[in-house]
Amino acid sequence: MQIPYLDLKRINACHNLSGRLSAVLESGWYLKGKEILQFEQAFATYCHTQYCAGVGSGLDALTLILLACKEMGLVKDGNEVIIPSLTFVATIEAVLRAGLTPRLCEVNPQTCTMDADEAERLVNRRTRLLLPVQLYGCDIDRRLLDVAETHGLEVVVDAAQAHGLKHHPQVLADAYSFYPAKNLGALGDGGAVTTDNGQLDRIVRCLANYGSEEKYTHRLRGLNSRLDELQAAVLSSKLNTLDQDNRRRNHLAQRYLKEIEWQRLELDTIHPDSCVYHVFPVFTDRRDPLKDHLKNRGIETLLHYPLPVHRQEAYRSRFAEVSLPLTEQICRTELSLPIGPYLSDEEASYIIRQVNAF
Repeated sequence: MQIPYLDLKRINACHNLSGRLSAVLESGWYLKGKEILQFEQAFATYCHTQYCAGVGSGLDALTLILLACKEMGLVKDGNEVIIPSLTFVATIEAVLRAGLTPRLCEVNPQTCTMDADEAERLVNRRTRLLLPVQLYGCDIDRRLLDVAETHGLEVVVDAAQAHGLKHHPQVLADAYSFYPAKNLGALGDGGAVTTDNGQLDRIVRCLANYGSEEKYTHRLRGLNSRLDELQAAVLSSKLNTLDQDNRRRNHLAQRYLKEIEWQRLELDTIHPDSCVYHVFPVFTDRRDPLKDHLKNRGIETLLHYPLPVHRQEAYRSRFAEVSLPLTEQICRTELSLPIGPYLSDEEASYIIRQVNAF
């Protein structure tokens, strides 16, 4: 049996995408049309927010939120943003592009998301924002919201892996990626900003359109970051089955949790209260032999992530003094098992048998 880590062709085959794409092509309207408007309204409703702005990528979504925060006077150049180092590099890149200073935080071993106690320890007079990541599809530590309230901080969530978790009313904005491999994935790059703050939504839209709200009139220095009509049509179609897909992911995760022989194999995994299982990670000191064992039996796995941000060459000099032992241990031991919503119970059983055989 051959099981790729993720089979996008099988995911897309569940939707009549060719019909949706043909309709957009025949319309002759490819940007800022009815498809994007319909998707933004539907996704805002789905996320329980008032506003949704489609943008070009998840990185752009985060960057635009932080730039909007500067325009609103919530932060200024050099202010500190507390973020985890266990994340994709887009999280830290957005902070740096916005002219802000990242402070790297340790994670909670139960969820691999930013730890509230560790975050509070890093708060100082320069701190203005908490930027937790819903890694693997796990919800943020709710205690972060208490930390933010105590210290007068704003909270922005990197929700790039968490399509299906609902917006926390205390959160200023959520940043989504629609990279094809996400729980809600486009056929290319795309992203969105969801929020209940009308001012932030208006500024994000202005910044994403070259700083313009009126054609050829530019109020702000912006960038070009738009979700196009084709991608919006694809996302609208897939949004209809997102809850169903996430329930299937949860079913597969529960089978892994019940049927893999964790203790005998000296494996561990996350223990979240709320998760949409974008990734199902296992942790073992024998990660590489397990990966090879599964590969030899036709099962592809991935690593999320082999290096934390503070050990990446691009950022190593900036964080030379940073030590995050738990984050570094997770990166040494994490292995992601296939958990695509199309996986059959037979395929899941095969994966479980081969892990247990190891």
